[in-house]
Amino acid sequence: MAFNLISCNSIYPSITGIDTPDFTAYIDSVVEIGNPTQSYTVEKDEETGVVNLGDITITELNACVPCVNFDAKISLESDSCNCATLIINDDSIYVNSIPGFESYGYRKIIITPPSGAEYVFSSEESDEPDGLIQPYFDGGQVQFSYVFDELDEDGVYKVQFYTFPNWDGSVNYNSLLGHIVYRAGKLYKIVSSGTNHDPLFDTENEFWEEYEITNSTLATRYGEIKRKVILCISLTQCGEKLVKGAFCESETSPCGDLCGNKKYQQALKYQVVKEAIRISECKNDWGAVSKGIELLKNICSCGGCK
Repeated sequence: MAFNLISCNSIYPSITGIDTPDFTAYIDSVVEIGNPTQSYTVEKDEETGVVNLGDITITELNACVPCVNFDAKISLESDSCNCATLIINDDSIYVNSIPGFESYGYRKIIITPPSGAEYVFSSEESDEPDGLIQPYFDGGQVQFSYVFDELDEDGVYKVQFYTFPNWDGSVNYNSLLGHIVYRAGKLYKIVSSGTNHDPLFDTENEFWEEYEITNSTLATRYGEIKRKVILCISLTQCGEKLVKGAFCESETSPCGDLCGNKKYQQALKYQVVKEAIRISECKNDWGAVSKGIELLKNICSCGGCK
């Protein structure tokens, strides 16, 4: 009989077609195996087994509880009543079970306003950042502020966030986990599993190879991207004036036909488009968001904000 091991943790691969050892007694149970140890649910496989795990220790568990693993995450906020800053909160999971995530050496944040210009926070001076920050450490800074200036405008603000752990010679790095580490001003990605192979001196790239941050980094556990719609720089004030104008005209003629209340129609257009932007943002349809923002600007240019 052959078996499948279904990983309880998405970053570890499941294993199909196990022919040894005998997992018969553990079918539909959860076992812990491997180095580093990982939890698997055991399933029967009707096909012939092809993978031999060799000599391993099996520990039966009561439940398949995913490990808490490092994940770079951010959240964005801005006070619409006091439109001065975009707040970036570092919500990354730093306390975790993955080997090699005890200390961190590199953190980088790239803010891209609607203009396309980039503002960079980085802990690495070689990045020539606009703002120098520290890598993560327990009790350190986890909130950052991007201050809007006179060149910024309403639109979609993109924030890319990266954070990397230090290389640690005591860790048994596993190539299946795709480790990326920081060492002496550079990033390295694992090539082969091993312990105490310093990437700084691995000139043959036997265990590590130099790594550069690219858009593909956002698909790893080390990167995260978020977008935030900002309307409070000028468009919110426009909307408030449109609503005030509609109110004043309604107050003058409370029983009048709304079809003749041009200011009301303008304010209603604004509110409908603003709600459409909110819906598109929730769906991560950023193309529709951008079209909606341009439409708001056109509505505001029709004379309602004068």
